[in-house]
Amino acid sequence: MEPVKSQETTCYFLPHHPVFKETSTTTKTRVVFDGGAKTSNGLSLNDMFQVGLTVQQDLYSIVLRFRIYQVCFTADIVKMYSQIVVHPEDRDLQRILWRYSPEEPVQEYRLTTVTYGTSSAPFLATCCLRKLAGDNQGQYPRAAQVLSNDFYVDDLLSGNSTLEDAIKVQQEISSLLQTAGPTLRKWECNSTFLNTIPRKLQDTQQTLSLDNEDGVTTLGLLWNPKLDQRQVRNTITHLQTTDPTESTKRKVLVTTASIFDPLGLLSLAVIA
Repeated sequence: MEPVKSQETTCYFLPHHPVFKETSTTTKTRVVFDGGAKTSNGLSLNDMFQVGLTVQQDLYSIVLRFRIYQVCFTADIVKMYSQIVVHPEDRDLQRILWRYSPEEPVQEYRLTTVTYGTSSAPFLATCCLRKLAGDNQGQYPRAAQVLSNDFYVDDLLSGNSTLEDAIKVQQEISSLLQTAGPTLRKWECNSTFLNTIPRKLQDTQQTLSLDNEDGVTTLGLLWNPKLDQRQVRNTITHLQTTDPTESTKRKVLVTTASIFDPLGLLSLAVIA
């Protein structure tokens, strides 16, 4: 962000607050901006924005294709939205009030990058990835294909038929992204692929454990790289009680609705 220099212009102030996620292996505190906050005329910033088209493949296709590879790997882009600069003429629509300590006066700033919490942010971010892929199609053909087909916003789920090809694709896509600034981190793989990646870029702190084996979360799904298995977190523990009257229909519906299964692999068990 940068200090506001001119006050005489159309602007919008984004409310913001912190969100804490102890299970995160990288950023345990995130700032969330509320682009949906109504102003005095009854409209919000998101009401005025166009959200853009869906330019990436759907989650179902990405997750399904991920399972056909012999060598699978996952990663995500470091602070993806913050890597994309907003045009100076549009930054006054992303003003905030801020001070670094309670003793300082409140000052006006404006955010200079794409902001999480605005309705146009996902389109702007994914559109930039596709533009980056198109611009580098000649130099990095395989990486450009991965960038276009195997990303869901900032999450990468991809792979290859051989370890050698997977390593080459990883090196290509890292080089391609770094031409524009973004870096891939939290790499995970079901093979020795990780030996070629710096330790600081690997998913070194796996906080989830199932059956004494490490699992990682990607796109809201659990994947065990060591066993190369999709896993589901047990959400029915609180229903297992000695008093059958405590297991109400409402609790059952809430529990089953919390199961995230985009491929429908657990549909039979959930319905039963």
